[in-house]
Amino acid sequence: MPRARTLIAILAMASAALADDLLGGLVRNAWYWQARARSDKADDAWKQVLEVAPDNAEALAAVGGFSARAGRMQQAREMLARLEKVAPNHPDVPVLRRQIELGPRFGALLLDARKLIHEGHPAAGAAKYRELFGPAGPPGDLALEYYQTASGAPEGWQEARDGLRRLVRRAPAEVRYKLALAKLLTYRDETRREGITMLAALARDPTIGKDAAAGWRQALLWLTPTERDVALYRDWLRGHPKDMEVKLHLERARNAATIREGFAALDRGDMREAQRLFDLAGKDPDAVHGRALIAGRRAAQAKKSGFAALDRDDLTAAESYFRSIPADADTRLGLALIAQKQAAQAQRNEDFPKARELLERARRLVPDRRDVWERQLQGVVFWSRLRDARIAREEGRDNDAEAALRAAIDGGVPQERWHARLALADLMLESGRPGEAETNLREVLVSVPDETSALRALAGLLVQQRRFEEAIPVNERLAKVAPQYSYRAGWLRAEMLRTEAAKSRQAHEFARARQQLGEAREADPSDVWVLHDLTNVLLQLNALPEAQSAVAALLRFAPELPEARVAQARVLAAAHQDIQALAILRSLSPPPRDPAVLALRRRLEFQVRIPPALELAITGRRDEAVRELEAMEAEAKGQPELVAQLAVAWSKIGDRAKASALMRDAMARGPAATRAARLELASTLLDSDDDAFLGEILRGLDRDPSLTPAERRSLGDLRVAHAVRLADRQREQGDLRAAEAALSAALRDYPRDPLLLAALARTREQEGNMDAAHGLYLEVLRAVPNDGDALRGAVDTALARGDVDEARGLLRGATAPGQPDDPRLLQLAAHLEEREGDDAEAMRLLRRASALARSEVFRTTQIPQEGIGRGMNPEGTPRLAARTDPEVLHSEIARDMQRIESRHRPAIGGDVGFRQRKGEPGLSALSEYRGAANVEVPIALSGRLTLRISEVQLDAGSVSASAGSRFGTGAVGGAGPQRALGTELHATFESRHLVADVGATPLGFPILAAVGGVRLRGNMGPLFVAAEGSSRSVTDSFVSMAAARDPATGTLWGGVLLQGGRLDLSVNGRIGSIYAYGEGGRLIGLRVLENRRFAGGGGAELALGAGPLGEFRLGPAFTALAFENNQRFFTFGNGGYFSPQRFFHGAGVLRWQHPGAVRWDAAAEPGYDWYQEAHAPILPFDPNSGFYAGKTEGGFSFTGRAFLGIGLGGGFELGLSGAVQRAPEFQEVRAGVVLRAAGL
Repeated sequence: MPRARTLIAILAMASAALADDLLGGLVRNAWYWQARARSDKADDAWKQVLEVAPDNAEALAAVGGFSARAGRMQQAREMLARLEKVAPNHPDVPVLRRQIELGPRFGALLLDARKLIHEGHPAAGAAKYRELFGPAGPPGDLALEYYQTASGAPEGWQEARDGLRRLVRRAPAEVRYKLALAKLLTYRDETRREGITMLAALARDPTIGKDAAAGWRQALLWLTPTERDVALYRDWLRGHPKDMEVKLHLERARNAATIREGFAALDRGDMREAQRLFDLAGKDPDAVHGRALIAGRRAAQAKKSGFAALDRDDLTAAESYFRSIPADADTRLGLALIAQKQAAQAQRNEDFPKARELLERARRLVPDRRDVWERQLQGVVFWSRLRDARIAREEGRDNDAEAALRAAIDGGVPQERWHARLALADLMLESGRPGEAETNLREVLVSVPDETSALRALAGLLVQQRRFEEAIPVNERLAKVAPQYSYRAGWLRAEMLRTEAAKSRQAHEFARARQQLGEAREADPSDVWVLHDLTNVLLQLNALPEAQSAVAALLRFAPELPEARVAQARVLAAAHQDIQALAILRSLSPPPRDPAVLALRRRLEFQVRIPPALELAITGRRDEAVRELEAMEAEAKGQPELVAQLAVAWSKIGDRAKASALMRDAMARGPAATRAARLELASTLLDSDDDAFLGEILRGLDRDPSLTPAERRSLGDLRVAHAVRLADRQREQGDLRAAEAALSAALRDYPRDPLLLAALARTREQEGNMDAAHGLYLEVLRAVPNDGDALRGAVDTALARGDVDEARGLLRGATAPGQPDDPRLLQLAAHLEEREGDDAEAMRLLRRASALARSEVFRTTQIPQEGIGRGMNPEGTPRLAARTDPEVLHSEIARDMQRIESRHRPAIGGDVGFRQRKGEPGLSALSEYRGAANVEVPIALSGRLTLRISEVQLDAGSVSASAGSRFGTGAVGGAGPQRALGTELHATFESRHLVADVGATPLGFPILAAVGGVRLRGNMGPLFVAAEGSSRSVTDSFVSMAAARDPATGTLWGGVLLQGGRLDLSVNGRIGSIYAYGEGGRLIGLRVLENRRFAGGGGAELALGAGPLGEFRLGPAFTALAFENNQRFFTFGNGGYFSPQRFFHGAGVLRWQHPGAVRWDAAAEPGYDWYQEAHAPILPFDPNSGFYAGKTEGGFSFTGRAFLGIGLGGGFELGLSGAVQRAPEFQEVRAGVVLRAAGL
């Protein structure tokens, strides 16, 4: 029995061993196919494993994964369940779960990853694999594919190594996994020797031996040979003794220690020991490299020594060092630098040929290092050419010098060319070519902005050419770097301004010239030529006191300067001190040759004789005067200029025919010599009415090309004066077009002349173009601040434009403290007061002005103004736009006084009017007829009382039967016609700040009530304020205006009055106005429910411009209105007037106004109205009467009005008026005719 049990046990153990061998073989077979990526074979093999061992975890995981990828999800889940039961912690559990999660999609994702690898994107492919497998990792059949892919991706080597190690552990019999792991280990230096050992073992496996041997050899070649690797190389060479490459690596491994010691010796600077050790290593590449390093270090030391010698200028030692070592780029550079330094020494010695030879040598040594030789070589050539140019100039060969300098400029380096340009500029200046010299000097300063010689030469050149504006900035730069060579800044600025002033004088802009010369004098008070020119300009502006001051200063600085003495003579001549002026001119030695000065002297010589002769004629001794002039004529015979002077004298005593004959004879004999006399004769004729002869002379002079600048200026003055006189004459005759035509030619030539601008302004003012006239007057005042006529025009046009503040400012600026009263200014102040409504103050000022205008004091204070006819002033004529004669001024003041007095004379007038409001007959309809007569009585000059009597007729029609319930108490039957006739009495007092009126409702109307109001008004700075309290009739309907009688009871009701107050605010300016108002009050009537009313509104007006057709204004306007009760109805107790609880009106207003004998004022106001009415009791005093319904309505509205006034002469004016109003709440039409007679 024991033996049997033993036998059974032995058989059982054999059976188990046999079963284990069978299972192991099946598992190895499955891994075999998995390692070769044969999933179909691997699936079958793992299924065979399950037949033998149903609980084998690896088989369950593999078969489940294959099923999931094939879409057999039920079978896959069963395998997962069995796997989790037998081995819940098996590493393939999450792998199988991932495959079940993806199912059939697994294959498509796998193809995407493989495609990326195939297209050469290993990193993207590895990432796609990781996305496919997830954190669980790859299944067994794809593990080798994945890890080989991951090993080629960044940061994937370690993952691949660890994964392949796991595969080797799980399938130790599968050599493919071992081969892959071994190759992977050889990719890194730290694991390469481990990989070599594995590959050496695998090379003996016949299935993979060839592949393993190839990887083994490659890994050996990758090794950095050391002495510890000798065994590895020998192991390979035992099987491959002819592999010379590996043999070489073996030899390098044997020499590794020697070479390492050689490099150590090299590191510690022992080059001899290093050389010995490297020589022992023979041809080992590292030994060859070591020997090359030694040679390089020795050469570097020699180069270092050579460059150090260069730095200390030991050129001999440097050359020795560089030539002791093989030639290379550094040694050639060193030798080139030696040649460069030697060339610099030769250049300092001006041995330019040797310097050039040395630099050519440097160029051959380092042709690519142009920085070493090129600039210095150019410099040598450049300076040699400059030396040649200097020598040529010294020898008088200027052409050769110029050629050498130009060659130097063309070939020199940019930083040095300025030397040649400066020398060339000096040569140009010396040879009289300033333009080329300036060009070169400016080029020098571009390169060297602070070069003293160039700045000095350029400043001098510009000053010499009188280009002071350009010279100033150059001189400022020179003053900063070399102040001892610069011009005085003040003198330069003064001369620049003097030059500009000369241009202004040529253009007849004398005020501008005066300003420029004043600034020049401030810049350099000692510049005598500035004082000289300023004196002449002041004479042209008739500023005699200032001219006398300027010439005095001129004589202090240059008492002997001939030009200063001539200026003194001109000032004396302007002051009518002819004898003194002539004495100065006679004292000049040598006598001046200036034609203007000679003409002045001849004029003075004759002039001192002519006044006594003219005086004889003035005192009635004309025969003696004629004899004297005839005697002088005999003396002047054959002297055209003197004959011309006599022609002027004959003209002054009235013998125009003889004057013309003498002048023509003089012109024929010597046209050039008679220019000044012709100018003087023209100035004499200017005071006469002989425009034809004057025009002939002016045209002849204008065509004369030989006129000097001074004579040309005098001719311009005459042309201007003649044009102004013609224009004023045409304007006074009412021909404004001809007046402008008379000015056009002169304005074209002298567009800023104050005389012409003032004449044009007067024309614009008369034609009603106040904006243009005002601008012109202001321009004249800027040129001639003391011009009284321009001030008058500016103030009056400012008032006409509504700009009172500007007018006041102009007047204030013209009045100096402590100055005696000027009647012109008093007249303007009166205009201002008149514009503001203070006629009493205006009259007071005018009376004072009139007294001054009549007084002899005022006559004698006028600056003597004999005109150009007094004798030609060679420097021009007075430039005042106009000077009012005292008698003319007195007449103007009288007209102003008469205008104010006529406004305050009694007047009578009458008017008829018609008003019709559309509506329901007997209720809201209304026709009003009115005829009135009035008498106006002035109260002093401060107010006006108007007494008015009017006949008023109202007709509302008859109340229809259907409307009877809405009238009175609503009785059945007609109420009869609603008519009333009465007489209205009214008195009004109006002054500057107060308007008061009192009156009564028409006598004869059913109800009589007092009406009237008081209104206060005035300005608070720019703000106009008006406050009013009043009691007025409400004229909306017959009931509200006259009262009606209830047909049922015979009781009157209506006659509504609005009692309250109103405040108006406005700001008015030249460009328009802004206004606002507010009002409030109560409405009372006979047996009418009391009501309250509040209103407000505002708007703005923009002046679009004023011209001959009048002024247009445009702007928005709005009104808001509110009543306490709705009283629109006509039943008893209602007022019958429009009384919404909310009302808004918005509109745009266009106004057209025109003053004058035919005046008009028209306005159009399209807009929109919106209102809301509350429900209202039918009978306000009966609470049980029921209610009218409220309503809300809105729509387009339009208001238009117009007035036309026509002056009929004799103080009579006919006025026509009309108005129309259309709104959602009502429509109304008005018309009227007014006749007024004033000044009775």
